[in-house]
Amino acid sequence: MIPIDGTGYEELLLTTPINSSHAWTFGLKRKIVNAECIRKTGPCRGIFYGDDPFKFMEPVFVMQLLISSFLTTFCQLLFRPLGQTSIIGQIMAGLIAGPSALSRNPTLKKKLFPQPSQYVQETLSLSASVFIFFLAGVRMDMGIIKNLGKKEWSIGLATFFVPLFLSVPIAVAFKRISNLDKTLSDNLASIACLYSSTSFHIVASVLHELKLLNTEVGRLAMSSSMISVLLSWILLDFGVTFKQTVMKGYGVGVFFKLMACSVVVVLFIYYIMRPIMLWMVRQTEERRSIKRSYLYSLLVMILACCFLSEALGKHVVFTAAFLGVCVPGGPPLGSALVEKLDCFITFVLLPLYLVVNFEDVDLYHIKARSFFIIQSLCFVASFGKFIGTIVPCFYFDVPFKESIPLGLVLSTLGLLDLQFYKSSQVLGYFDSSMFGAMSISIIIVTGLVAPVVRVIYNPSKKYRAIKTRTLQQNVRQAELPILVCVYNQESVPALINLLEATHPVRDYPMALYLLQLVELVGLSAPVLIPYQPGKTVDSQRSGRAVFNAFKIFERNNPGVTTMQAFTSIAPYASMHDDICTLALDKKVCFIIVPFHKQWHLDGAVESVSRRNVNRNVLMKAPCSVGILIDRGAVIGRRSILESWAYFRIAMMFLGGRDDREALSFVMRMAQHPNVNLTVIRLVPIGDNLYVMDEMERILDEEVITEFRLATAGCSDRVLYTEEGVTDGIGTINVMRSIGNSFDLILVGRRHEKDSPFLEGSVEWVEFPVIGFIADMLMSIDFKRKVSILVVQQHDLASQVALSKARLRHLYSSDIP
Repeated sequence: MIPIDGTGYEELLLTTPINSSHAWTFGLKRKIVNAECIRKTGPCRGIFYGDDPFKFMEPVFVMQLLISSFLTTFCQLLFRPLGQTSIIGQIMAGLIAGPSALSRNPTLKKKLFPQPSQYVQETLSLSASVFIFFLAGVRMDMGIIKNLGKKEWSIGLATFFVPLFLSVPIAVAFKRISNLDKTLSDNLASIACLYSSTSFHIVASVLHELKLLNTEVGRLAMSSSMISVLLSWILLDFGVTFKQTVMKGYGVGVFFKLMACSVVVVLFIYYIMRPIMLWMVRQTEERRSIKRSYLYSLLVMILACCFLSEALGKHVVFTAAFLGVCVPGGPPLGSALVEKLDCFITFVLLPLYLVVNFEDVDLYHIKARSFFIIQSLCFVASFGKFIGTIVPCFYFDVPFKESIPLGLVLSTLGLLDLQFYKSSQVLGYFDSSMFGAMSISIIIVTGLVAPVVRVIYNPSKKYRAIKTRTLQQNVRQAELPILVCVYNQESVPALINLLEATHPVRDYPMALYLLQLVELVGLSAPVLIPYQPGKTVDSQRSGRAVFNAFKIFERNNPGVTTMQAFTSIAPYASMHDDICTLALDKKVCFIIVPFHKQWHLDGAVESVSRRNVNRNVLMKAPCSVGILIDRGAVIGRRSILESWAYFRIAMMFLGGRDDREALSFVMRMAQHPNVNLTVIRLVPIGDNLYVMDEMERILDEEVITEFRLATAGCSDRVLYTEEGVTDGIGTINVMRSIGNSFDLILVGRRHEKDSPFLEGSVEWVEFPVIGFIADMLMSIDFKRKVSILVVQQHDLASQVALSKARLRHLYSSDIP
């Protein structure tokens, strides 16, 4: 070591290969670099002993974690109302902590970000980049590629080659006609290649935050980006190795040695590491968590592969990403890794990683000409991705309203792009000003794309702009298409009981579509696939019992003319898109979803995520919707045809569009010989009379008349009665009097707040998603656990019915 005068540091001569790490040199020349040796300080004894905590490594590092996490969270919350994705806030937090803002003050920089602490930061930053790329690979399901069609391949190839063919020649032209810094001039082509790359993880993150994963645009973007990212990674690995060897005078032989090392690493991971991981999955029992020892072993494997990569002179991020790709996605292994690592990496390591990335980026030092050229290349590459998306979409007849947002989404930049830019800076290709300008490109492109996509693309519009399908419009003797959604096995008996009560016989046929809803964990790409009994993946195994139960129901009921089962693996935030899309494709009249709260012997379990799914379905479904509240788990469940002489059903009719839809549903139930049906119509009495809309009143009378005519031959099993009610207390009393006599009660979801039937009770609503009447029923402690079906009619259908009623009333009235 050579001492440096007057400083506490010493110069150390190190031998480094291309990656600034100890490795086999493969013919690379040794380099001499300057390294600072930091003298170790003892632990901080505290301010009461006179110690300044900012002069000790440990408290300074904790403060850096605090500052980075706070700035990242604050910036994300600040930009969220503007429709921005999280990457904008993350980059802004890094710039604020850097020399452009907070560290510009010499005192603050010396206290909060002293030079000795940077080595600890950089070490953890490297760990963060490894696990960020690893998790990005885990979320990729490469098995999708073999099932892609010509459309996905065309878009994926075009979004890779078109921006490359546009941006690289322009970069060469800029190099020839502009008087630029040598560093920028020599690397313009590299900048163009980096801007032309597409990342699957970035596309998935943007779609997730825009809640578009389950849409047609989302599925097409995910599939296309899978192809682009593979080509991009191959190009970047090839280009970086070529630039480090041949272009620096090390010869072609060294280049081929390093490329051979890449092949060795890939083969080692795929043929040795991947079989070990598959064995771990096979050793894990169905629907059981994977052993902790397996997870610990996998973390050791990650570090071992990264060491092997560095030892062979390859960058660790590529190795980490490929190892993540080889991890079996989804449960039990992939989901467990994401669950264990994601929180710590996202909220601890990632903010620190961003602060470290921008610790030498001073925006005031960026030259205007260099900034303009870099942003011009970014614009050309992004425009190339957009054109590369639009042209294949036009050829394959993708609607223009979908191809535009698809092209914008595939043009976004994000966190992994930032990592590639930083790696290029570490390798000496870029300086800090170039890295800062390229980071601003991410803010500009993604910051413009996200709000625009939110405005121009609303997938729910296709659910509303079609011919409405409701139970009222469906002829009773015609086939009734129903979509049943299931989360788990617990809700299956109640759903089958309800379907059996609808009397599916040959005279009243039913088309049944079953959709099992599975939360997407450990993967980025959602799937909506037909149920395949031969599949052995965990999501299909867990749905086998559900599918078998409905298959038995189909065999026992000859009226079920169609029975199709599907599996939706998606995040809860966008799961409703799969439900609505399937209902739209199958021309369903009625969707049945389970209530988000379930009752068990050890108490009730409520799911906020499932509540949001139900709320989104109610808002966007293309047909009528029913929410089944099953409280029979406490007393056990039975099949009505096997265990009950009669199934006792009640319907409370207050009036309105949803009550009319519910009454249409019970008309079908009334034909079942084992169903005892009671329809109770509440009538306002006393001084508090309710003035109802005239057209609504006419429609109510029409459906009541239709019901009484349709059930005229079933008077021994069907009862229609009217109860006078003065206020909400009277309504509750009616509920108490009937609750213990029935197994299922049907109610409409929406009623006017000023209705006398609800006076004095709407202020205490606990579950707004099911409406006032169902919430009142939930608050009553019945002796028997009554199930409740809440029905909502499609809004457009209600508007059409009112319009027709007004026309009938107009033309039937006497004209003066």
